[in-house]
Amino acid sequence: MNFKQLKLNWLAESNRREVKAFYRQFMPYARLHRKEAISVFQLSHGQIIASVRFRPIGKLLLLTGLMVDPVFQRNGLAKELMSRACSHMKEKPIYLLTEADLLDFYLRNGFRKIQQSPNDIEQLSLKYQKQGKSLLVMQYVE
Repeated sequence: MNFKQLKLNWLAESNRREVKAFYRQFMPYARLHRKEAISVFQLSHGQIIASVRFRPIGKLLLLTGLMVDPVFQRNGLAKELMSRACSHMKEKPIYLLTEADLLDFYLRNGFRKIQQSPNDIEQLSLKYQKQGKSLLVMQYVE
């Protein structure tokens, strides 16, 4: 598949039914928020094959919900989606919270692990820690 031919689409708030179904199918625990910017790759007939969301947190963005349809995984599609979407959203600092097993993936794709995060991100990280989730904080630097 030639990813350069895939168009990066940003979904309007009113046009999210399909992406909700996409997440329900592959990431059922995901909860879409109204204020999130959602970017997708779609095939020519409209099928969503990858999505990423950016949740505004104060003056920052939290990258969340990076998902690729399993049929299209392991082809560099997540990297391409993240690269294009982060480049488009770079007017605000972008952070993410991730599990340790995804650290290398994000390091190879423009993020760096940080020790000290902005207060809003730190509070979110602490919330997850209280739920028993050990997540690393990373920032987009590319």
